[in-house]
Amino acid sequence: MLLIFFPIFINISFAANINTGAAAGNFLKLGSGVRAMSIGGAFIAVADDPYAVYWNPAGLSQLKSIELSSMYSTWFSGVNYANIAGAYPFGKSTVGFLVNYVNIGPIEETTAAKPAGTGQIFNSYENAIYLAYSQRILPGFSLGGGLKTLSQNITGSSANGYGIDLGALWRWEDYIVGFNARNILGSLGNKP
Repeated sequence: MLLIFFPIFINISFAANINTGAAAGNFLKLGSGVRAMSIGGAFIAVADDPYAVYWNPAGLSQLKSIELSSMYSTWFSGVNYANIAGAYPFGKSTVGFLVNYVNIGPIEETTAAKPAGTGQIFNSYENAIYLAYSQRILPGFSLGGGLKTLSQNITGSSANGYGIDLGALWRWEDYIVGFNARNILGSLGNKP
């Protein structure tokens, strides 16, 4: 008996900005929702709670009642991260919102002349506000979209922007396929 295996691996990556990690909006990579973050962000095809606003707006159509969820976390070096999300289903549609807030905490200013510190303390914070809409188009198939605004501030320097996300979700028997395109239109500041 001869067995032949044809493994298929699909890995699709898109680079949107060569300055990744050096431009506005990097805090958006933190994710949202304890459940989604605990599975490493593999939530695009699940997206069945208010945090679908972030992961896949089409998933909001799976909600059957009003839901509200929040999260707070203190990360390393005093970084505080909090968010609140909510969704309101009506008929075949659902609207949702999400507010993310990151506070870096007090930072001591340093300069080339005074690498040990100048004695000045400053704060940095970042936030994003999302609004999303989802609708069941066919049984098991939903489309959704969202608009987000973001703001970053660090001692008088700020960056503001917006982004548009689109999502699709298809459930067929035991299979679920999710799609999410983030920041397809918009300007997230891109200020170094």
